[in-house]
Amino acid sequence: MVAGNGRVVLITGANKGLGMEIGRQPGALGYTVVLGAGDEEAGNPAARN
Repeated sequence: MVAGNGRVVLITGANKGLGMEIGRQPGALGYTVVLGAGDEEAGNPAARN
C-alpha cells in the first residue's frame, strides 16, 4: 500500500549518515520511503525517524 502522494522512494544504506538524512527529506514531503540497511538492528533507528 502506498500512502501520501502515491510516490515511493527506495533509499539504500539508510541506517547512517547521508543515507539516513536523504531518507528523511522525501518522507517529510509525503513520499512513502522504503529503507534498505545491511543490518536490521542498525536500520531500526532510521525507520523510526
